[in-house]
Amino acid sequence: MRSIHCFFVLVFCLTFFCFPVQAAEADLYGQLDTESLWDALPEETKSILLDSNMQPDSMQDASVPTWLSALSGAVSDELYAPFKTGARLIALILLARIIRDFGDGSLNHAVQVGAVFAAAVLLVKPISALIEQTEQMIGILSAVLTASIPVYAGILVLSGHAVTGSTYGALTLSWGSGIAAVSRQLLLPLTRIYFVFSIVTSVSDIGLKQIADALYRSVKWLLILGITIFTGILSLQTLLSAQTDLAAAKAAKMVASGAVPIVGGAFSDALSILGTSVGLVKSGVGAFGLLASLTIFLPICLKAGAWIAIQTAAAFAADLLEMPCLSDLLTGCVSVLKMLIAVLCSVGLISLVAAAVLLCVRSAYG
Repeated sequence: MRSIHCFFVLVFCLTFFCFPVQAAEADLYGQLDTESLWDALPEETKSILLDSNMQPDSMQDASVPTWLSALSGAVSDELYAPFKTGARLIALILLARIIRDFGDGSLNHAVQVGAVFAAAVLLVKPISALIEQTEQMIGILSAVLTASIPVYAGILVLSGHAVTGSTYGALTLSWGSGIAAVSRQLLLPLTRIYFVFSIVTSVSDIGLKQIADALYRSVKWLLILGITIFTGILSLQTLLSAQTDLAAAKAAKMVASGAVPIVGGAFSDALSILGTSVGLVKSGVGAFGLLASLTIFLPICLKAGAWIAIQTAAAFAADLLEMPCLSDLLTGCVSVLKMLIAVLCSVGLISLVAAAVLLCVRSAYG
């Protein structure tokens, strides 16, 4: 009679615990509100991800080669402008050199100043547009981070990492929002000031070169300091919290297995099945977060990289033809673009790290 009771209790537990857990993977996406992560993305990013069969709740059919092709197609149309401007800069350098050689030596400085102003006309508009786009992308990355962190933290909690999920969510959200705000309110304005100083110092003897160099170093070291502190604290905190969560989960499974014969074992198995389901969701959402973040800020980095390559070549031509004023201007513009890439990648790195934590932390129920 006792064995019959145990049999019915076992059937009850298998019915009401194991079967719902097997279907948990399909239900977890709705419970975690992954739609909010999708809604926070810009339309251009959504279009690229949809073309690659990438969504937060559907990464099984995702195609990375298709994603790379769609990303390159979105960027390739905007790479014509840097090369067109580069050809004009080379022509301007050659023309200025010819005028200087055939003109009076007293006009040497005047020719270089005129060439610098002509080059500034070619460069101010596209570089200013890149600065504005960088500011917009930082705002978008901040919004995506705000929408994704609760989802990521919820998945960590469901996978048995309650301590990791809570501490990770608070740290990443606060630090990411702080770096985004500092970038938009402080670092980008400093970049604009540095851009203006680069134009002025290339044609003037005013002692602004040291100030411009100090601005460049300040932005660089602020970014390095912020990212280093964030990654260091997050790595140490995640490591310690994960070990605590793993120990607590193992203790809970041992208690559940030994407290009640048969039923405790079924409950322990149900936790393992839940861990498998959450692990699949965790991998899918984590991979989507990584690719979505890259899709947001990688196009601007590629455009800025194209401008850097073109202006570096133009600066080399200016040095070769002994046009120092033009060389100083182009070198300053290259530094501005490098600052933009550094600022954008710093904010993007936080979004990447936030998603990568999901892929690195294994389930405590496994």
